[in-house]
Amino acid sequence: MEKHLKLVYLGLIVLLVIVVNIAITRMMQQSQLTLIIETLNVPRIMTIDMDEVVKQRLDDGATPSEVLAYVDNINKAMHHRNVILLDKNAAVSIPDGYKLETVSPTQLNAYLTENNIVPSEAAAFDQQIQQTSKELQDLLKL
Repeated sequence: MEKHLKLVYLGLIVLLVIVVNIAITRMMQQSQLTLIIETLNVPRIMTIDMDEVVKQRLDDGATPSEVLAYVDNINKAMHHRNVILLDKNAAVSIPDGYKLETVSPTQLNAYLTENNIVPSEAAAFDQQIQQTSKELQDLLKL
């Protein structure tokens, strides 16, 4: 009886080792697959509600130049991550997980800096806004 009990214990230990080995192998395969997918240069697609982003930034007290710099920095970050970014109004259907969540300008600039990307500054857009305003005024005079 004791001999049979030892064989049962031995069988359970062998079974446990096999189960653990299978679990570890699957986990390693999954992590390798994730690593391969992340390192492939395959474009991904995300959507953004640009109207909401602009409204939210303006409501937070940002100037138009700061909003333009923020949007430009989003584009830079998505380009760096090999992501095609579409305005949500351009998409017919948006499955869960394809909506880009907005981040603070501080977080966005930190990401760009960590990845050696020069963040756009609001001052760079001031002249463009002034030029566009002048052109619009000239058109309205016609």
